[in-house]
Amino acid sequence: MTKFTALIGEYLKVWNETDPAARREAIARVWAASGRYSDPLAVAHGHEELDRMIAAAQQQFPGLTFELLGDIDALHDQARFRWRLGTVGQEPIAIGFDVLVKDQDDRIELVFGFLDQAPSTPSQHTKTTSSYAVGLLHNVCMGEDIAEYLRRIDDTLVPFSGRFLIHGAPPAQVESRWPGDLIVIEFPGPSAATDWYASDAYQAILPLRTDNAEGAVALFTGVEHPHRATDILNSKVTADYAR
Repeated sequence: MTKFTALIGEYLKVWNETDPAARREAIARVWAASGRYSDPLAVAHGHEELDRMIAAAQQQFPGLTFELLGDIDALHDQARFRWRLGTVGQEPIAIGFDVLVKDQDDRIELVFGFLDQAPSTPSQHTKTTSSYAVGLLHNVCMGEDIAEYLRRIDDTLVPFSGRFLIHGAPPAQVESRWPGDLIVIEFPGPSAATDWYASDAYQAILPLRTDNAEGAVALFTGVEHPHRATDILNSKVTADYAR
């Protein structure tokens, strides 16, 4: 039981680790290389898919953590345990149990997850504000470096659940002259855009763009819903307009 207690503790820590590099290291330490995970909402096989799955769950339920709920039942190389997902000291938004199988090296080989109480929509429990990476580019040199940047950027978005909303489409001009190519990438969570931009994976390809294009890039936090235009009159943003 002691081995399972430690292993399951490490397993739950992996789900709660929000630093991408530390999470990948923990997965490599705790999971077998061919480890598999399956529950009603997700399936993953291997370290890379496990990392993407956990990162997506963290973005879907920001600030919430997994905790062990009750005792562990162990039999040979298998164990069953219950868990809860939520904020410490508050009612959980999800409860379930996992069946975990370890290999001869005491690494996780297989996990089947079952939901006793399925997750509700996160907005019912936490404020979920999207964030955005916005670029306005011009004088883009469409050579091999930009092509390589485009081939690699999607993989950098996956751990942060980023997705393109606008990607250089020609505008329908209605006022004045539009000065370049607009790119908008949406991320679920108020800090996800910043985390993506600062990630090692994106920083590694960033020079491919900056050396071959001019323009401006900025990171924005979206509004909380419901939102009305007049809400800005009561916010600190009003002070910026007054300057």
